[in-house]
Amino acid sequence: MTETADLAPLAAHAELTDDPILRAAAHLFYRRGIGNVSIQDIRQLAGVSLKALYARYPSKESLVTAYLRSTHAGWTRLLEEFVTAAVPDILNDGALDESARTAAVTALFTWLGDWFATPDFVGCGIANTRGERLSEEAQGVIRDHDRHVRSYMDRIGGSTEAGSSLFVLMEGAISTAAGTGDPDYARVALRTARAALDLT
Repeated sequence: MTETADLAPLAAHAELTDDPILRAAAHLFYRRGIGNVSIQDIRQLAGVSLKALYARYPSKESLVTAYLRSTHAGWTRLLEEFVTAAVPDILNDGALDESARTAAVTALFTWLGDWFATPDFVGCGIANTRGERLSEEAQGVIRDHDRHVRSYMDRIGGSTEAGSSLFVLMEGAISTAAGTGDPDYARVALRTARAALDLT
């Protein structure tokens, strides 16, 4: 199949944008890895001139940073909307009761399982960049993403300790599902989470 920016980016979770350059970059970075994608690859897929590309993104590093920010925004928004639909109380102040925590944890891993089952899933678009040579600004986006997700896991789990367990189980499920191609690891992680957090 010929690559087209119109396909980008589903499993990557980068926010959809009218910017053809960022759409093309997200499509290629997610599927090939940042180091295996050239500016020429992005320019060709986006259908723009090098002059137009560099006018918007002065360097590949600036495009990588934009991709990471877009991925963070899309991933967290879609996850949190899904969990909130299952547990509206998560938006309120105060701790969740056991029933709500159980529903939130179930929603978390259900959403992950749906993501793992998408045809173009190859893991987390942000986690997959950790072995790449990145600018300090891009690394800062990754650190901010991790802090945000850790905080959200604490909210779902009801404590820092529970949140740490959920974070580890989530990260493990993502990497294992990507490595094996088996989306059922989301259900394995859910069973483990329920046992670890003593949820019914």
